[in-house]
Amino acid sequence: MILCLLIAIPAAAYYSYKTTLDSLNVEFKDEGLEAEIGDEYEAMGRVSDSVGDISSDAEYLDTETAGEKEIVFTASQAMFGGLLNPTKTFTYQYKVYDKTPPVMLWSGDGVVVEKGSEFDIKSVVGYGDNADPKPEIKYDGKVDMDTVGSYPLHITVTDASGNSIDWDMTVNVAESIPVS
Repeated sequence: MILCLLIAIPAAAYYSYKTTLDSLNVEFKDEGLEAEIGDEYEAMGRVSDSVGDISSDAEYLDTETAGEKEIVFTASQAMFGGLLNPTKTFTYQYKVYDKTPPVMLWSGDGVVVEKGSEFDIKSVVGYGDNADPKPEIKYDGKVDMDTVGSYPLHITVTDASGNSIDWDMTVNVAESIPVS
């Protein structure tokens, strides 16, 4: 009889553990969320239904950088006064996009540069981006630093996500830079 109990009790505990483990579940309300960089989403706000005690590996979704991301949720259920604790993990996947174009801080239009110096577009305009610390700047047109005159340029600034801003400006090459 004791031998039967020694076999039956662990078997019943295993069956109960397995049944509880199989019942653990997390359902998400918006699989495939597309989030904007910098937007704030509470991790538990992604859960629509669950079975068990739910926790996540972070309080908020990571939206600081663009790309495909994931966060892990854990469902658990204490059994036999905490002696056993079946646990199952669920992964929530989402994408973070940068949909915001760079901003022009200073157009540089009408800037005066000294004849014979080197022309660097980055030193005569100001721009920035919410997610890309070094957006790419290009310009169409030519500035002849050896000839006094006015030179029209078309500026384009593009961030790593392909968002861009553009504007026109004029660079003036003079014999010397006026003193203010």
